[in-house]
Amino acid sequence: MRAGYSESPGIVQVGPTDDSIQRRVTHNQWRETFRKHREHRSLAPEETHDRNLELRPVILAVQRSILSVLLADWSGRLTTGLSPRGTQMRDVCILQKSATAVAYCKRGNGNLRVNGRPLELVEPRVLQYKLQEPLLLLGKERFSGVDIRVRVNGGGHVAQIYAIRQAISKALVSYYQKYVDEASKKEIKDILIQYDRTLLVADPRRCEPKKFGGPGARARYQKSYR
Repeated sequence: MRAGYSESPGIVQVGPTDDSIQRRVTHNQWRETFRKHREHRSLAPEETHDRNLELRPVILAVQRSILSVLLADWSGRLTTGLSPRGTQMRDVCILQKSATAVAYCKRGNGNLRVNGRPLELVEPRVLQYKLQEPLLLLGKERFSGVDIRVRVNGGGHVAQIYAIRQAISKALVSYYQKYVDEASKKEIKDILIQYDRTLLVADPRRCEPKKFGGPGARARYQKSYR
């Protein structure tokens, strides 16, 4: 007989040597062990589920309290016309060629600034009248209750000027639509559209790149057939 095994059928002898403690486990004992193990595994999820059921009322109570606070906060902001940040503010982003202008319009005292400078100091001075067009068309009284802050970068001087004027116009229209009334917004929009459509509508035109075989995008070099 080899060490660690028994000749009796159905009996397994555990232990590498005869000196160690030996235990004999029959097949019936193995089946009983497996049955208990299966019962333990089947009971474990139920116990976990019971614990979850015990904690569920507490979790639901906490969730209800948090939700009630959030709903009260949001309802207060909606009735007073405030944004989630606590101020009446609208922002628009304008792309003119490769220039980008972002305008922030909020309730204020009529301050208009471009990159931190007053509107009158924006270069070039030759195109100042283009920047002043929204104010001249709508009147300063419509701008007296708002502050508009514009950030512009990229592109050339002309593209930046056109991006700024469009950003100012669209920011004011968006603010009136959100926080004033629809009639005032429609009146402002009609005035701007009748004077110059580009005050509110972007210009998607771009310069077409040059191709080979000619001096420009479409023109071809002259050639002789004879």
